[in-house]
Amino acid sequence: MVGLVLGLMLGWAVEAHAQHTWSDDFADGDFTANPAWTGTTDRWTIAPLNGQPALRTDGVAAADTLYLATASPVSFGSWAFTFAQVDVNLSIFNGARVFLLADTDVLDGPVRGYYLQMGTNNSNEVRLYRMDGDPRTARTELGRSAPILDGTDNQLALAVTRDPDGTWEVRIDGTLAFTATDDTYAFSQHFGVWAKHTASAPANLYFDDFVVSGATGPVSPDPLTVRGAEQVAERVAELALSAPVDLRPLAPGDVRLDDGTPAVAIDAMDDGRLLRLSFDEPLRGATLAIDRLRDFAGRELTDVQVPLAHWPAPGELLLNEIMYNPRVDRFDPTPDQPSYVELVNTSPHVISLRHLRWAGLEDVHGMADTLHVGQPFTPVQPGGYVVIAAEPNAAPDEIPSTRLYQAFPDFPWGVPNVTLLTLSRSTLGLRNSGDRIELFGSGPEAIDAVTYAPSWHHPGVQQTAGRALERLHLHRATNDARNWTTSVAADGGTPGRRNSVFLEDPRPLTAEALAVRPSPFFPEGQGSERFAVIQFQLRSPVSSVRVRIYDTAGRLVRTLEEARLVAQTGELLWDGRGDRGQRLRMGPYIVHLEAVDEAEGRIETHRAPVVLARPM
Repeated sequence: MVGLVLGLMLGWAVEAHAQHTWSDDFADGDFTANPAWTGTTDRWTIAPLNGQPALRTDGVAAADTLYLATASPVSFGSWAFTFAQVDVNLSIFNGARVFLLADTDVLDGPVRGYYLQMGTNNSNEVRLYRMDGDPRTARTELGRSAPILDGTDNQLALAVTRDPDGTWEVRIDGTLAFTATDDTYAFSQHFGVWAKHTASAPANLYFDDFVVSGATGPVSPDPLTVRGAEQVAERVAELALSAPVDLRPLAPGDVRLDDGTPAVAIDAMDDGRLLRLSFDEPLRGATLAIDRLRDFAGRELTDVQVPLAHWPAPGELLLNEIMYNPRVDRFDPTPDQPSYVELVNTSPHVISLRHLRWAGLEDVHGMADTLHVGQPFTPVQPGGYVVIAAEPNAAPDEIPSTRLYQAFPDFPWGVPNVTLLTLSRSTLGLRNSGDRIELFGSGPEAIDAVTYAPSWHHPGVQQTAGRALERLHLHRATNDARNWTTSVAADGGTPGRRNSVFLEDPRPLTAEALAVRPSPFFPEGQGSERFAVIQFQLRSPVSSVRVRIYDTAGRLVRTLEEARLVAQTGELLWDGRGDRGQRLRMGPYIVHLEAVDEAEGRIETHRAPVVLARPM
């Protein structure tokens, strides 16, 4: 009879699906092998049912929930089995479930899949449910039989079919009991049984003659590839794949961090396209190593090495460029610019942008608007840039329609070390009068922060609309006005590229205590030659310094520092202007540094020349 039912149920063609069949009649007296069942194995046994071996609950004399699960990728096809109750009334307290499709082998918690339930509030029906997580709140009834489980003793032969368009049929003792339609889940990892019993009925529910046959979900014609791996909790990572993978040949120990730490659990999500990997230790490795991955078509990846994107720590993802006042004019033929913020990864490892967000200025109530900009599986490479841009109308895959493309034709589209995050909004909400950007990742501690002001623009620039603020040094403090100035790029900014005013890290001082580079420097020039970098190396660990600049006639033209406490080494920038912001004449100047060590009563004085020039 079962063979005839299966033949009828598998009459359709499933060319794009991989076929699987398994069965268990418990004739070997063992449920730990062929196939292997896992779960609350100490509370089940093999016992006779009508003279034949069957799987039976064997719980303790207390209210309890039991379950067993076995690997099963069948998602479309047939599920046939026998269920029996002996000397017990089925109710909300005594009942059984058979999970036809499940994304996990832990059936007493959140599950995504489908199950038949015997024993309900009405106690005498068979029902089909879809479960979407929490069994208490996330389940949907798809269909039910007529009352069929009255009394204390019943035995049913149940057969369920599902075809690729999501049509379900449930037969009881060979007769169609009800149909349902649902195509929410297309892939399965496990099949299982679940039982709930009272203290008086711990050994009264039986299951037997499992025959499962059919197809997995649709097999993608695309190659099996790894799309990315990132940290999602202190000890949890997720691995994204191009196609669902079969967990049966994959053990937790087959997945390791490059420091040797093995995974302790693997859970499939998103129909098997996403693996959640749990570890006993906080994630420290930079790479995930996986012995092999196999999809349901039998395609394999072996010796997989995947960079693991970590949460950014403070100082690892720095603010680098801010376009807060873009050029927008519908009557001007010049392309409108988007507002954007650029970040740079200064760490030696890949950083995850999943939880990235920033907070603005606090209001009178101590509250700040927060903009969530992160996206899952969007990493940034070491030394790479992240550009967050407001794009209200462009589709993500239509690059020419973006304002970023139109206003910045040199933007490096598709370059591996440039990550673009577009937000479907007209602006990023950055105030022209000045604002705060406090950057956060996964936790409450800020990664980086800046409170910019229009006065941070170069004093020689009269029209700052359409020009970004660019950072000069990555190693200098972010919230230092002297570390920012106006972009000199022709398009008004350099999103995704090195800043137009970028200054290289200074060369370490050797014998000299004071050095000024470059000399000559060109305040109206391009790039790093626009500023004179004044480096000093003092004898005392802490000193109070005063730095002044004189012309060749001995006249004071600029005071850069006046009694500021500094460490033993440091640097300052001079933009070639006087104390009133005026342009100074070309020619040689003298930098005079005086350092006072009040603890030792010692004074150091140093001088160094520098030449101010202008392009010919």
